[in-house]
Amino acid sequence: MRARLDLTFTDFLLTVGNGVECLTDDYMVNLPSSMLIETSHNMPGLNALIDFVYPTINVNAENFPFASNRVVLTTKNLFVDEINDILINKFLGTETEYISFDETADPNDQAQYEDLLHSLTPNGMPPHKLILKYNSPIILLRNMNPFEGLCNDTRLFCKDFQRNVIRAEISYGQFAGKRRILTKSTLVEEIPERIPTTIPWLLEFTKFSRLYAYAESENLQNVRGIVLQCLPSQEHGADLVTRRDIIIINEEKILLHVTLWKEFDEHEGRMLEAIRQPPLIFGLRLKVTTFNYISLTTRPNTTFMINPPVSEDLQLRKW
Repeated sequence: MRARLDLTFTDFLLTVGNGVECLTDDYMVNLPSSMLIETSHNMPGLNALIDFVYPTINVNAENFPFASNRVVLTTKNLFVDEINDILINKFLGTETEYISFDETADPNDQAQYEDLLHSLTPNGMPPHKLILKYNSPIILLRNMNPFEGLCNDTRLFCKDFQRNVIRAEISYGQFAGKRRILTKSTLVEEIPERIPTTIPWLLEFTKFSRLYAYAESENLQNVRGIVLQCLPSQEHGADLVTRRDIIIINEEKILLHVTLWKEFDEHEGRMLEAIRQPPLIFGLRLKVTTFNYISLTTRPNTTFMINPPVSEDLQLRKW
């Protein structure tokens, strides 16, 4: 945060960082009243914050400095989408909705991965459903045409909408006031095949019936099986670390719990949750635990392969 011109705020940050700021009995920092926004039952806290940062936004929407010099900071992209939806509703005019092209390379996989594709919002990519209105601000996420001022992080205001075209005006900089045409383009046209149809058999897996021999040891194990159930994500402990349990079965017809922690829950857990048919999974470098029963848990160097292209396991996948 660039707050060099706000001396009061920078001094407050320094006192907190140096441990000088007074704390409450439960070790909480008291914020100055100047940093607080009063709320009421008629206006929730988030709406009060937005109205404070963007007062009468429907009137000041055409005031470029007003919209360009204000921002609501948040910690997660999920909250960003929620705040953007509230702000868009405050703009006057009719909504224009843009839907991403999300076709899979193999048409047979479309139904299986469609919901997953809709939920992904990687860095540098807009959401699957983008809703805009006249004069709503947007930011370019890539270098489209630097010679015309269309660079990454360029801020523009929407002026007109067509099915695959947005006409927008650059808000600041050398090209301020210039209007440009933004087209909907394909970001990935063709992905070269980096692996053969099936990969060679190079992995050794531990049978579920032998996992007890490695319980609570540092000998990490590789396992394979069919995912029968992917349980919902949960928050664990005082730090609210996310975790998710999955239940897998192998050729021995033995059920096994595998716990996915943090990034494994957010990535592999979400993928498994979106796949409708029970997938084949390889778990590499998993720790064997004995919490109530023999189970597996992820470690920082754990790796998962979901529906890997291995010819030797086609029979297991079919079973």
